[in-house]
Parts: sequence; structure tokens; C-alpha cells
Amino acid sequence: MSAQNEIDTLATAFNKTVAHLVNKIKFFINADNVKSNFKLKNIVGFTDTREHLRPFHILKYIADNYLDDYDYFVLAPDTTYIDARVLRDKLSHISISFDIYLGTKMRTEDVESDADANYCDLDAGIVLSSSVIRKIRSNLDWCVRNAATQLHSLNIGRCVKYSTKIDQCQPAWQGIAITSYRLTASSHKIYRDFHFLRDDAKFNEATAIFPITISDDFYRLHIYFSRLHLEAAVGNLVMLERNSTEISNGSISNDILEIRWPLGVPPSSIPATRHDLLTWTMLNETHSFLLDSETNVAPLPGIDAADFAKILNHTLERAAATYTGLEFLSVHTAYRRFDPVRGMDYKLLLKFLNTSTRRVTVKAFEAMKPLGMVEIIPSPYVTESTRIAILLPTFEHQVEESLNFIERYEKICMENLDNTFLMLVFLYGAETPSKGDGDVFGRLKSHAINLSEKFKADGSRIAWVSIRLPTECTKPFNVDDLALSSMYGNDEILSLAVTDLALRKIGLDSLVMVASNSMAFKPDFLNRKPMSAKKATKNIIRPRYFSSELGIREKVFIGVMSAQNEIDTLATAFNKTVAHLVNKIKFFINADNVKSNFKLKNIVGFTDTREHLRPFHILKYIADNYLDDYDYFVLAPDTTYIDARVLRDKLSHISISFDIYLGTKMRTEDVESDADANYCDLDAGIVLSSSVIRKIRSNLDWCVRNAATQLHSLNIGRCVKYSTKIDQCQPAWQGIAITSYRLTASSHKIYRDFHFLRDDAKFNEATAIFPITISDDFYRLHIYFSRLHLEAAVGNLVMLERNSTEISNGSISNDILEIRWPLGVPPSSIPATRHDLLTWTMLNETHSFLLDSETNVAPLPGIDAADFAKILNHTLERAAATYTGLEFLSVHTAYRRFDPVRGMDYKLLLKFLNTSTRRVTVKAFEAMKPLGMVEIIPSPYVTESTRIAILLPTFEHQVEESLNFIERYEKICMENLDNTFLMLVFLYGADTPSKGDGDVFGRLKSHAINLSEKFKADGSRIAWVSIRLPTECTKPFNVDDLALSSMYGNDEILSLAVTDLALRKIGLDSLVMVASNSMAFKPDFLNRVRMNTIQGFQVYSAIGFMLYPCRWTGLCKECSNCDVSQSLGYFDRQNFDVVSFYSRDYVEARKKLESSVPIVRSDRDISQLLERTDKSVNSIVGMFIKSDTPIHLLRAVEPNLKFGGALVNHLDRQTTGVPKCIYRDNPEKHGKCIRMGSKKQLGEWIVRRG
Repeated sequence: MSAQNEIDTLATAFNKTVAHLVNKIKFFINADNVKSNFKLKNIVGFTDTREHLRPFHILKYIADNYLDDYDYFVLAPDTTYIDARVLRDKLSHISISFDIYLGTKMRTEDVESDADANYCDLDAGIVLSSSVIRKIRSNLDWCVRNAATQLHSLNIGRCVKYSTKIDQCQPAWQGIAITSYRLTASSHKIYRDFHFLRDDAKFNEATAIFPITISDDFYRLHIYFSRLHLEAAVGNLVMLERNSTEISNGSISNDILEIRWPLGVPPSSIPATRHDLLTWTMLNETHSFLLDSETNVAPLPGIDAADFAKILNHTLERAAATYTGLEFLSVHTAYRRFDPVRGMDYKLLLKFLNTSTRRVTVKAFEAMKPLGMVEIIPSPYVTESTRIAILLPTFEHQVEESLNFIERYEKICMENLDNTFLMLVFLYGAETPSKGDGDVFGRLKSHAINLSEKFKADGSRIAWVSIRLPTECTKPFNVDDLALSSMYGNDEILSLAVTDLALRKIGLDSLVMVASNSMAFKPDFLNRKPMSAKKATKNIIRPRYFSSELGIREKVFIGVMSAQNEIDTLATAFNKTVAHLVNKIKFFINADNVKSNFKLKNIVGFTDTREHLRPFHILKYIADNYLDDYDYFVLAPDTTYIDARVLRDKLSHISISFDIYLGTKMRTEDVESDADANYCDLDAGIVLSSSVIRKIRSNLDWCVRNAATQLHSLNIGRCVKYSTKIDQCQPAWQGIAITSYRLTASSHKIYRDFHFLRDDAKFNEATAIFPITISDDFYRLHIYFSRLHLEAAVGNLVMLERNSTEISNGSISNDILEIRWPLGVPPSSIPATRHDLLTWTMLNETHSFLLDSETNVAPLPGIDAADFAKILNHTLERAAATYTGLEFLSVHTAYRRFDPVRGMDYKLLLKFLNTSTRRVTVKAFEAMKPLGMVEIIPSPYVTESTRIAILLPTFEHQVEESLNFIERYEKICMENLDNTFLMLVFLYGADTPSKGDGDVFGRLKSHAINLSEKFKADGSRIAWVSIRLPTECTKPFNVDDLALSSMYGNDEILSLAVTDLALRKIGLDSLVMVASNSMAFKPDFLNRVRMNTIQGFQVYSAIGFMLYPCRWTGLCKECSNCDVSQSLGYFDRQNFDVVSFYSRDYVEARKKLESSVPIVRSDRDISQLLERTDKSVNSIVGMFIKSDTPIHLLRAVEPNLKFGGALVNHLDRQTTGVPKCIYRDNPEKHGKCIRMGSKKQLGEWIVRRG
């Protein structure tokens, strides 16, 4: 939270010290008069300047824009320094499964009552989880109404309390505290008192420090805390260096290291089954061997042979540089394997002659060629409803096979109404009779006629076509042809003749399958056919997360058995040392009388207090709630210290495909028989895989009935044995052991005996240590093992530093590095679908090319031309500094692309003349203009309940269209009680009677009266207003006007006259939508009108979908209820008939243009409007643009708004001829004409005509 006068001081300092360390940062100010030239760009301004409501504007903005993108949201003023590294690290260790309201409580002296001091102090920063923001969003109205104080902290706290039932600030959660340090009057001058502050432990541990009153103090604090973090990192580096030394001298085996080769290339994917194994192929320079199950030896194709030769040459160059005194002889053995994740892997065994010993030696090499080509996969959408035309060729000797085929076809397709059509193709010999009793195909023809008659009602039929083969193709049946797999025998070329002749009977748009009469198939086979692109028949519901769909789970869940009296001691210590290192932790207690004010929140209580059954209550709870979320479940008492880092690392190396029952076996002295000692000891921790938990859940009743002892370890072990047939504890699995260390009576005092314990190798290697009887011992052990891990991490950091040095000095090629350019600008977002691809536009200094599907060439607007010129000048400056002796000639090619994440990207290919060689050369450059303008969000309040007044203008020739509109309006709005009001605007000619039987609008008036009476009880009604047009606007109906997309034809200016006169009947505070009587809409469109039309801020002009007259042209299939698609119509950007606004905004805009575009106050004023001085204003949208008011104009495509009904109805009636667009030869206004079809459809029509 900042202010305009602090943006360039405190807010900028806050941004410079925090922004690069967090995922997102925004500064919120009151924007009653915002300047737009701030250097700081990530600003959001609110026009509502009531200060006590600003937190709720912020919360609403966060909820609307970022709720699903972040786990935690931190609110703070710009007078608070935040150590972002510490904040980020602490929040990463807190589970997101809970409602979090974290911070520092307010001081009692700052509030009126002690109860108010329980809320978090905003000055110290407040942390809210996404779940809290979500609940606040649902209760934001209550919060706004009850914001009764000017203290933001109290308003936020009361809102959180009402929304989440969290009644006080949480100073810590799961052992993680977001601490703060308040500067007192004596320490307010940081530059003066810093030597005192840095000796204060609370100051050094603080996450937030406040209040900061001058910007320089932000930088002083940031330098100090950065130095602390740097010192810690250097310590880690020293440790990593020590470890790397141990690795290099052999103290640590390289076998335990996982090194990816080559650098930058991912490892091979793990096969899901044995069928997915990637196989190696043996090869030499000329041939490959056992390529598949059918091929023993095959020559290498040219490209593969060249690839192998290139790999071999590179390998020999590396061998010559590595080994001296070796002479290459030949390839001993070579293998290769294509991995779709990595590329082409090679393994080469090469023979060399040792020139000194004259002995032959074999050396092994591995090489690989990584993937690098861009793969563009067009993925058309297909459906299973396409009709298939099946062609069945039949020779004279195949009549029986075709009869059998037809029987199968009847059962599979005709009886099940499958969308297919069978055409028999009879192949007659040169002299074979084709009619009468001698027709060899007579039985087939009779059977086809019978089946067609039988299934006539279902639309299924069987047709045939006859083909007479020439003499050279007519030969006696040869039984040896049956040994060939093709039904054509040796004459497979006849399949082309069959298809060529049969297609003449089918058509060019059919899906055709040429079949074989010996084939048998199932219905699923037909659904695997190639399909033509069509619209989706239904939506597919996909899981929200990839992990849900792929079954990816978290690794470790720990269940801790505790007691009520240990929650604040042992259990809390267990939680603080383990919770931040595992995915989930829960504490299980008996809850016969549980108090609810534990500081530890992740507790589960069981009302069944029978102690021997508690493990099974835990297992049931886990199975019911977390079975599908985690791979491994660890059970342990709260007297066991677990080194969670080691546990997590070991479990990540064990395959989840097996039943795991892992731990330390019980001692024989603790049980009655040796057999019982085979079970895992619960005190040392037991690891169970999710598959074991699943099997236990199915047998939980048996386990409960047979829990005959008070020893939990035995009860769990017997249950596991019965459920999974694992008869004993597994001390290790796949070489991974979960070891433990039992403290003896002599070593029970860790603080006293620790110097003995740390010299014990088994103690240092243990994953679990038990029993721990006092909570301080948890912290001692955690500090000790954390130090060991830190030393290991420092060693790794030293190695990383060494590797980074090798990269920087060129030892490792930059080709394997992924470098973002420009620095600080995020990479482009990955498109979700092929429809979201960001396209590049080709341009030069003056024009852009193929800007969209409708435009081939368009001049660059002034601002774009200036922008390109600026980019070109900067590029030429860089070229001059980089290349010498080059003289710029011209732009060869240029492209640009707007990326909403990055900004404007440019790719330039420029022609230069080399002044020394006098040759022309082309250089390629990339440039970009990052996003950077201030984001001002006025945040007006809109709802979907606003009443819409719909104005429907109607000319005398449009009565039928308006009647159709009213029928649609009745069904959509009046019957569903939609909050709308319809006003008809009748446009009479100068001499047209307006009363009696001669009233052309009489039917409309009667219908309006009837509907108003019918829905009177619901408050719905239809009114009208009449307008008399002047003589110059009264003209006979011209059918060519129907070819124009606007309902006004050439007289679009009349939309202003209609609105001027109709608004006098409506009022100044109404939401008005001017409609078109040819439009069809759905209820969602009206809701978008309500949401996008904002009083005093925005008007909305929807871009409707213009339908092609498919039924008349025959170029497409008419479907008025289908989703929008390219084959059905187009979005008409030139149609401005439908526009919505608030009356007051319209009146204010009209008054500003009254001198050039007169206001129509009566019918007589329409003539003045036609004679206006400003002819550039022709519509309501143009009037708002020209009026220069602060009202925004929003234009957006609207799939639920469709046009084209008037033209379709006229073409169906065909009373006055086919309309011809008057602008068909005018390139500038041709867009106002209604199109008859898409370019593809019209092109195909021309081709067919030709």
C-alpha cells in the first residue's frame, strides 16, 4: 500500500529490495488524479479514494486476478522493510492445506480494547493464504459494510474473523514464525543507530522491520541482510568444497553420483511396461542387423549412413585427442537407439592398433545426437459421427465372400444404425453376362435389394455399380491367388480403377473406405477412421491439475502418535524439526476431552479411547483421506526423532511399484516369542507404501478383531502380514535401509553424552533416534544433523562454483545453456492450444502484410510506423557498433509479434553493403520492446441484475423480422423473467398512415399489447414509440439494402435519431441496448451486456457472428444452433448496429458534438441530422469515439449474438430478386457487404464450376 507522492521514493526503494526475490509484487494507490509517467510500472490505482475501503479493493483485485496463481499473499505498507529471502523460505515450509492469517499482533496502546489487539498489525505485514482470500471474496460485501474504523489492521482482521472464523492473529504456524521488529524513537535513525541494532538478536531474526521513513534506509537494511545471507552462502560453499575434495580423492565413490550426460539433455524416460522398452539396433558403416522381427540384414538408407559416418568421424577425433599412439583399424561393433526424449544414442566399440606394442585393442565410446528440430503438428478436431461410404469390390469368384461380408455388415452397421453406406462394385469379365439368370452377381443384387427395403425407414441402404474389365484383365480363376494377402491377387492396380469409377456415384465431400470382402471387423474399427474436422459434440471434463490426471503423488506423509499432555512439548518439538521437510504431518491423540486451543493445529482426535485400536483408527483415517495423495506413510510415536531430510531422500530412491513394510525389527527381549520379533518396531518408525495401506483398508475388520495385545508394533505387523502376505519387517529395500539408533540408559541424557554419541558411526547414519524424553533433545539433535547436511551442501556449492567457472571461461559450450533474453523479461507463455499460438506479422517501413485472414496489405498506423522506425534506428546503431565496414541499404524482411507476457518482439533481416568487398550481405537481428506502462484499475462495481432497456428500430419493410425477434424475446426474456424491457421504435415514411387498418405496424402493436397483458403479473411489458421520417429519408424499399450487414442499409446515421427520440421515454439512469431485428441471441449475451457496460466508464459494442445463407447457396449446412465455426459464418467487424450504454453517458457525449452533429429533439430535426457538418460520424459507436469523453469503448467478439436472418428469410421467399451489394467494387467499404460463403467454399465452388 503506497501513495502517489511516495512512488518515486519509498515505493521504489521497496521494489528494488524485494521485487527480484518474490514471484509478483504490486503497488496499490488511490488514483483520483494519477500521472502516467512513473518510473515504477507495477502500479494499480483505485478511483474510489475512501481510504478505509482500500484494503478491500486490494483484496478484490487479488481475488479477481491472482487467486489461483499463488499460495500466499502478503499485505504491507511501503514503510516496512521485508527480508524477502527469509519470508520466501519460511512460507515454503508451511503447508498450504490450512487457512493462514499470519503476522505480528497489534499493541494494546494502538487500539481501544484488548480484543482488538488480537488482530495482525498491517504495519508489520500480514500473510494470508489463498484459501483465506477465497473465503473473504465470498464475504466482501459484509466486510465493506462493517469497515467502521480508519485502522486497516482492524478492518482486515474483522473481515478475516467473519469469513474464516480465525479469531486472532497467528504469530506462528507449524513452528514457523513471521517475526517483526518495531523501530523505536531512539532507533529510528538507522544510519545513526545501526551499530546498536545489529547486536540485537531479535533485529537479526526479524522478517519485517518498520517503520521506515526514508528510502535510503531500505538500501542500508538490504545491504546488511544480504551480507548475512551471503556469509551463510559462503559457509555452504566452503562445505561443498570440502565434500568435492573428498569425492575427487576417492573418499566418496563416484558411483553414488547421478551425472546426466550430455549436459543439458534430459535423461531417458523410464518405460511404463516391458512393451515400452527402447531397443538398440546393431549396425556398421553400411548395414543394420535385426532391425525388426522380420529383417535380419538391411542396408542403411543414405541419410542414416551419412549420420553414422559423421558420428564415427567425431568419435575418432575425440579418440585421437584422448589416447596417443593408437591407429584406427575398424568398427568392432556399433549400436544405436532413438529416444524420443533425448535423441539418437550411439554405442561404438572401435578397434585400434597400439603403434608401440603392435597389439590390437578395443575402446568403447558413447555418442549422441540431441533433438533439435521444431515439430509443428496440426491437430484438426475430428468427430465420430461422420458418414462412411464403404466400397466393396467383388470379382466373379468372390461372390460367397461378399455374401458373408454383407451378413456381417448387416449385424454390425445396419442393425445398430451406424452412419455408413455400402456400395458393391461388381467386376465383370469381358464376356460375362450381367443380366438375367446368367448374372453371376444376381444373388448379391437380390440380397442388397432385400436389405435396403428392410432398413429403408432407418435410411440404410446398399447400392452397386458394375464395371466391365477388358480382355487383358479377364482370366480364369487361379487358386494360387488365394495364397496372396491382397484380394486383387497380382492385379492390385485395379483398386485405382474401382475407386475412380465408384467415386463418380458418391461425391467429393464423402469419407470413403475401400474394403476387402474377406475382412472381419468390429464397430470400434470404424471409429478409428480418418475423420474430417467438425465441431465438438460435447465437452470433455479434464482434471484441474496434471498430477490428478497422471496419478502423480507427493512423497511422504508422517503420522505421529501422541497424547494430550505431550502436545505442547514433545509433539511441538517433533513438528518443528520435521514438518517443514516432509509433505504432510498429522498428530493423532485420544480425544475423550480435548481442549481446542492447542498451538499445534494439525491434530486429529479419536473418541474411541481403546489404546490398542488407535493404530487402526490412524490407518483408516489415512486410507479415507490421503491414500491417493502420497507414496509412503510413516508411523512413529512422538518420542522418536526423525532425520526428515535423509528419510525423504531415501524414500525417493525406492520404487513405488512394490508393497513396502520397512523399519527396524523388534528386540527379542521386548516380545514373548522369536516369531513376534520379526515385526517392525513402531518406536523406530514404520514405513508403509500406499499399496500396503490400500490392502490393509480391505482387511481392517480382521485387523481390529485380532488386535489381541497392547503392543502396537505387533498389532500392525500381524495386520500387514494378513493383508499383504509380507511375513516380516523389511530392514532394507532395493539397497535402501531405514536405520535407527536406540538410546541406552547410559546415553539417555543427550546434552550430557552427546560428545560420545557423535563419534558413533551408527548414530550419524541413523534415520530415526529413540526414545527422546524431553523436547529440548529434539532441537539438539536437529541442530546437529542440520549442521551435517549444511556441510554437505556447502561442498556441493563449491563444486557448482567450479563448474560455473568452467562455463564462463568456455570449457563448457554456451550451446547447452538456456539464457533468457532480454535479461529480466519473462519468457513467452506456452500456448494452451493451437488456437492460442502467437502469430508473427510481416511488415516493412510503411505496410503490414497478411495482418489477419481478411487483409492482405494494410498501411501501418502512425504510432506503429513510428515504433518500427525507432526499433530500426536502434538496430542500426547496434549494427554499426558490432560490425565495421557495413553500409545499410534496406530492410530485407521484418516481423513482429505482440506477446501479452513479454511485450512487442521484432525480427529484422537487414541488407548491408560491405564497403571493402562491395558485396551485399544480410544480417539478422532480434529486438523487443518490453511491457512497462502503469496499470490503472478503476474497479467499478457491476452486477448481472441490472435492468436492460432494449430499443428495437423497425422500418416498414422489416415487420416480419421484428415479429420473429419478439417471438425469440418472449422465450428468452419474458418467459424466464429476465430483467429487461423492450421498446419498439417504428420508423414511418413521410406519407405512411399510422392509424387504422392502413397502419403497417398494426400487427406489431397488437402482438406487443397481447404479450404485455400475458406477462403483466411478472412486470414484463413491451412499449413503442413512433417516429415520422422526413421526405428525404422516405424511399421505396431497395432489395440491395439486404446485402448490407447493417439493418439501416446506407442510412446508419438514423441510429442516432432513433436513440435521441427514444431516450426521452426511458430516463437518464437506464442501461440501454440498441438492437437489430435480424439478431438472434442467448441469455449469456445479455449478462455480458450488463457486465461490460459500466456507467460513467464504458460502453459495449458486441461483434456479432454473421451467418452465411447456407440453405440458399448450398455451400454449407445450415445450423443456427451450432457453435460458431469458419464454415458457418464470420464475425462482422463492420456491423455497429448493436451497442449498449447508459443514457446519461449517451446524453453527455451527444451534447459535446451538438454543434457538428445536431441533437434530434423532434421528428422535424432529423433533416438537420442528415445535413450535419461532421460526416465522419455515422453511428452511435462513431459518436462516442468522436465526442472525446472519458468513456471507454469495448468491442469484443460475441459468439452468442448472431446476424443474417433478414437475408436468409428474403432468399427463402425470393419475391424481389437476389440482393446485390452496392459496395462490391469499392475496396474501402466492401466489408459492409454480407458474404455468401468463406473463401475456401467460394474457391471450391469456382473450381467445380470450371
